[in-house]
Amino acid sequence: MKRVLFMINSLNGGGAEKVLQTVLLNLDENKYDITLFSMHREKIESLNYPKNITYKVVFDRYIGTNFLRKGISLLGLKIKGVAFRYLPSSLFYRLIIHNQFDIEIAFIEGESTKIISGSP
Repeated sequence: MKRVLFMINSLNGGGAEKVLQTVLLNLDENKYDITLFSMHREKIESLNYPKNITYKVVFDRYIGTNFLRKGISLLGLKIKGVAFRYLPSSLFYRLIIHNQFDIEIAFIEGESTKIISGSP
């Protein structure tokens, strides 16, 4: 079984997201072990993605009502964003991608492309 990684900035939106959904829905689950990474957590259950994929998140947002916790979480995301700009892609890849994949695909230019470009 081939291990395949798909990485995309966001799951909601336009053309690239729809293409990703179509590709994932049409891949044979008996031939491919699929992992999907997005930059921030989204409600994948409400979107049209297959149930048999592994869903992971790079930056997890805290959504809560406590003002202090929410503020600390947003500050943490800002710090991560600044660090993301200055870390080399190979280091960021090693920090985020913990498994070996046979195929790695980045959808849309930006953060997901930078991370995948650090792949050995």
